[in-house]
Amino acid sequence: MKYRWVIYILLSTVYFLANFHKFSTGVMQDELIDSFNLSTAAFGNLSSMVFYSYLIMQIPSGLLADTLGARMTVTAGCIVTAIGSFLFAAAQGAAIANISRFVIGIGISVTYISLIKVQTKWFLSREFATMTGLTFLLGNLGSVLAQTPLRMLADMFSWRSIYFVFGAMSVFMGILTFIIVRNSPEDMGLPSIESMEGKIITINPNKEKIKIRNAVGKILLNRYNWPTFAVVFSLGAILSILSGSFGSVYVRDTYGVSMVDASRYTMILTLALAIGSTILGLVSDRFRKRKIFMLILNGTMTAVWVYIVVISKGEPAFDKLKMLYMLTGLSLSSCLLSYTVAKESNDLTYAGLSVSFVGLMEFIGSAVGPVAVGKIIDMNPSLVGGELYSRAFIVLAVLSAVTFAGTMFVKETNGENITVADSIVPLQQ
Repeated sequence: MKYRWVIYILLSTVYFLANFHKFSTGVMQDELIDSFNLSTAAFGNLSSMVFYSYLIMQIPSGLLADTLGARMTVTAGCIVTAIGSFLFAAAQGAAIANISRFVIGIGISVTYISLIKVQTKWFLSREFATMTGLTFLLGNLGSVLAQTPLRMLADMFSWRSIYFVFGAMSVFMGILTFIIVRNSPEDMGLPSIESMEGKIITINPNKEKIKIRNAVGKILLNRYNWPTFAVVFSLGAILSILSGSFGSVYVRDTYGVSMVDASRYTMILTLALAIGSTILGLVSDRFRKRKIFMLILNGTMTAVWVYIVVISKGEPAFDKLKMLYMLTGLSLSSCLLSYTVAKESNDLTYAGLSVSFVGLMEFIGSAVGPVAVGKIIDMNPSLVGGELYSRAFIVLAVLSAVTFAGTMFVKETNGENITVADSIVPLQQ
């Protein structure tokens, strides 16, 4: 089963590139505003175009992962991402720039869901949160690349050249995916993970086609899903606002540092998110608990942003800022447990689709968040620095509070799928 790691590392690399694309506009705000003559709100909309298409594609992505499998789905996604990257690199006006970012979003939208599907097929159930944490680590290294390293590259090369290179990389990864990836051990003549765990899961035993209406209905009518949806919506919005749009600009405008120095703060945030996700996955699997860790992390984030926005009026002491960004990044790692809880709260037949719904809510938040903050900034042209961001970032304080309140209603799964207790039959010894 060593081959599973080859598949996993390859798809994680694709996910790395997807995260780069999601958050790459934040540190190049000035160049993009100048190139396309954008207002702050229009820039927020440009940043969000990836999330709009991500939003639209979440349900189709789950269905594609559940039907076509990860191999064909990710291969096609890489090619679409490359097309969008090349279009963006060549765009001369705001309309084409927005369209190309939308196309990029379509391409990268299938990656995470397909990777989760591969995890369910190639890794043991008790490894799920650990593997999801590792996935967040590897993926968020792409977000790290989209901070200070990208800012330094943008100072050396044009932003158009950077996107052209990443488009070429997407083509290469698509070819590798088609050649190397297999959807399950059975595709290689190996025993299934269920049989290796000593159990047979009698779900959809006749390999019937998934009925979309029934699958969607079961997920939407599952009362355990909606608190998770509220939490992940807010977490997605917070991450998009800080890492993808305004986190670096806020530091630059409020404290008068260069954009390269300001981008180091969002890099700290994304590194903390990546490392925190890995540790959280391991600890959560070790103790077989999800909710308590989500409460601790989301409560911490609420305290951080109430302190920044309400107590410090948008301008906390500069020497505290790194710690505050780091705590935010660590707290955002609770997002991985939202995906884990969704997988453990829904019928395994619809594993890809249930995770897609969580992704859908995350990317609705990711799309809406930057636009809301951008509009508040445009509505207050006479304000600057902390005074401006104490108003704009009230959005972050409210969203943080929603994550904590929503987590209080999340169902504790104890590390098991709570829908299949009657569907697991031990193998005869």
